[in-house]
Amino acid sequence: MAGHAGRRLGHAGAIGGATVTKPRLTVASVVRNDLAGLRRTYEGLRAQTSNEFLWHVIDGGSNDGTREWLETLDCEGLRFLSENDNGHFHAMNKAIAALETEYVLFLNAGDVFYRDDVVAALLNEIERQPFELGYGAYVIGGLPGFPERVRGEPLSGRWKIFLGRVPCHQTMVIHRTAFERQGSYDTTLRLYADTDWILGYTQRVPMAELRYFDFPVVHYDPAGRSYSQFFGEAGEYAAMVVRRGNPIEILFGLAGWLRSAAYVAITRGLARIGIERI
Repeated sequence: MAGHAGRRLGHAGAIGGATVTKPRLTVASVVRNDLAGLRRTYEGLRAQTSNEFLWHVIDGGSNDGTREWLETLDCEGLRFLSENDNGHFHAMNKAIAALETEYVLFLNAGDVFYRDDVVAALLNEIERQPFELGYGAYVIGGLPGFPERVRGEPLSGRWKIFLGRVPCHQTMVIHRTAFERQGSYDTTLRLYADTDWILGYTQRVPMAELRYFDFPVVHYDPAGRSYSQFFGEAGEYAAMVVRRGNPIEILFGLAGWLRSAAYVAITRGLARIGIERI
């Protein structure tokens, strides 16, 4: 099937709870042939204390039963599309184009919120003072041999992004006007389109206007696609840094890449000998 729209949304959001009126947040999940990961994400969403959100799943034409499983879910707040796409960021752009709420957070297959009250906390942030882009802390590890650690910090300048302190994309809550201002993700980039987007956005918007959430938002998987493709896309990273940075920022970008390369190499080496460490 080329495309399949999910169950009716109307103006209600209910993932495992009573319906609500006109939710302000969409949680968008991109998936392709990772039904087990998508189930984990779904169970985490069902456990949230607030159901005031929509769940939009963009499935890239999976053949592992993903679409069939989604069809069995009886969730007022679910919408899904199942069709072939041109990659991860193309799928994310589809979610942006279909956005029905003010805000979106990308929580892809296998990602889970750190606690059951994260959605409630994010909605409180929106109610307290609306913002165009917010980001927060994240937790990495927490499995046997993987000590759990909280990462993330408020960023005082763009140079920190070049140095490798990129806000974790799974923690970012983005208002639809940010995409109107900056555009969608560059699908010619295989790995760094999200970093490229935030660098472009912060060329237009002062860093001080970004909201930082001082609590962990997501449990991040260090074995994700960014790590597995890191060395193969070094040229893409270099071109992005040169395009988005001034001479000083480019130097920070080089230092940040070398720092990340050392981290990835050490992590992979330890994994090969049976030691997992963050």
